[in-house]
Amino acid sequence: MKTILTGFLILLLNAPVRAWENRKFAASVTVPTTGWRLKIASIYKVKNALWVIAQLTPPAGLAGDALTSAADEISINAPSGEAKYFILGKDWNWRNQEPYEFIPSSDIAGFLEKLNRRKDKKLIWSDTAKSKHPTHNHSPDRPAAQ
Repeated sequence: MKTILTGFLILLLNAPVRAWENRKFAASVTVPTTGWRLKIASIYKVKNALWVIAQLTPPAGLAGDALTSAADEISINAPSGEAKYFILGKDWNWRNQEPYEFIPSSDIAGFLEKLNRRKDKKLIWSDTAKSKHPTHNHSPDRPAAQ
């Protein structure tokens, strides 16, 4: 019995600590015209993953017809876990090569409703709310380097 308890204690002491640490979250999306903006809006912990929710905003006025990139990044204190990116507001018909899940404008309300109904989610950071771990640097509306 003593051997089992000793083995359990060693296992417990060697278990990885899941502490929060400073992490960078960055997204860059190919867009059809100049003027598109990308803004990381929130990050949720869902099971063992971090869901990064970013919003695309179309140009306000005239925009040049040229494939370009829209990008954003933040650095925050966050728990460990694989980041999964959801990009809201894609309105063009061609397939993007970026490894993100794209949510068209017409499906945003349904996506957010499903997210809000999840019992296994926890808000980690929001651009509009104060985080429990507020260390962050946000690069709003920063176009990606060409």
